[in-house]
Amino acid sequence: MELTHWNIYDNEFLLKRTIFYLSKMILKQLVKGDNYNQLNKTITINILDFDYINDEKFHSSYHLYEDMTKKLLSDIVEIHFIELKKFEKSKKDYNNKLHRWLSFLINPEGKEIDIMKKEDTEIKEAMDVLYNISGDKELIQLAEMRDKAIRDEKSRLQGARDEGREEGKKEGIKQGARDALAKSTIKLLRKKFKDIPENIIESILKLSLEKIEKINEDLFDIESIEELKKYI
Repeated sequence: MELTHWNIYDNEFLLKRTIFYLSKMILKQLVKGDNYNQLNKTITINILDFDYINDEKFHSSYHLYEDMTKKLLSDIVEIHFIELKKFEKSKKDYNNKLHRWLSFLINPEGKEIDIMKKEDTEIKEAMDVLYNISGDKELIQLAEMRDKAIRDEKSRLQGARDEGREEGKKEGIKQGARDALAKSTIKLLRKKFKDIPENIIESILKLSLEKIEKINEDLFDIESIEELKKYI
């Protein structure tokens, strides 16, 4: 599952990125000699803070169907897109578990959440985790630095779009996003590990956007420089 709250992607790029990570999850399930019957159902969920699918509903799901008959080939894979801005405009049904969780994601301190956590143990557990994180000053600082880097890059990319550059525009945006995310990721890593070998920094600067994003996503779980090297 991925929560994305800034839109630097065109439709094709985000879709290909989704399929790429879905494929990786499938590949990781088997090693040489394993039986294909051991493959489990694989689901990828994109929670987006921007409009993406050309449809009014906030939740879109995709499966493997035959083109003409629309008969389901297999339910081995699913791709979901959940668009928070569309959800905010929709009629809420708090008896619906998805509606409850999306409301929590949008505003964990809302009045309706206080009511939900008394009846939904999972929401209450999520609130407890959130409060524990809120008490970790270093973790908060890392999260704030990451969010600031994302906001700054979003503003910079919007400025580039406003200039109306046509030649190589899409590639320029993607390259700019990669460079900026690499620099902000290095800042966060330096904050966490203090001293980082120069060769590690140089390697991160050369990584693809997808690999840099993976470091960013796993930042709080990476416990040492040795673990970090596995991403490079």
